[in-house]
Amino acid sequence: MNSSIETSAANVEAIESPVVATIELPSGREYRVTLSDLKRISDKAEVSEDGQHVLWKGAKTPDGYGKVHIGGHTMPVHRVVYLISRGQIPDELVLDHRCRIRHCCNPACLVPVTHAENILSGEGPTAINARKTHCKDGHEFTPENTLVTIRKGNGRTRRRCLACTAEYDRERNEVRRKVAA
Repeated sequence: MNSSIETSAANVEAIESPVVATIELPSGREYRVTLSDLKRISDKAEVSEDGQHVLWKGAKTPDGYGKVHIGGHTMPVHRVVYLISRGQIPDELVLDHRCRIRHCCNPACLVPVTHAENILSGEGPTAINARKTHCKDGHEFTPENTLVTIRKGNGRTRRRCLACTAEYDRERNEVRRKVAA
């Protein structure tokens, strides 16, 4: 049996790559980020022409967010970079891309916000509808002209224009009277 000291590849990497940050993985355990991890991440990122964004050129999720494998987990690259550069994100908060570029991993473009704030600052249907100030027929959503209902199954709220609802009810009742006559 050989009595020489065997050095594993992991030990060599740990010796050559000092720890630069410690992040918490989705499993809850801590992972020590090394210089080689940073190099691997930076090799797949590119600064935009205007210098405002760091765009991920590596693997992406189907909805366009960059992803990276680190510490045995696949994680959003913007989250990893934020954890390394800015530290932990409180459990009740998520990262919002203020630049609206999903594959941007520049920590300056990322802001911790509540999930609701993140949804409402986006470009999805919920955010678009929440920003509307008038119904499709041009009536203003005011407290006096707006009925807010909460759906039983999912708890989502819905706004209804009372002027439009009254007009619809008048038309429906007129049709019913004609049918009944």
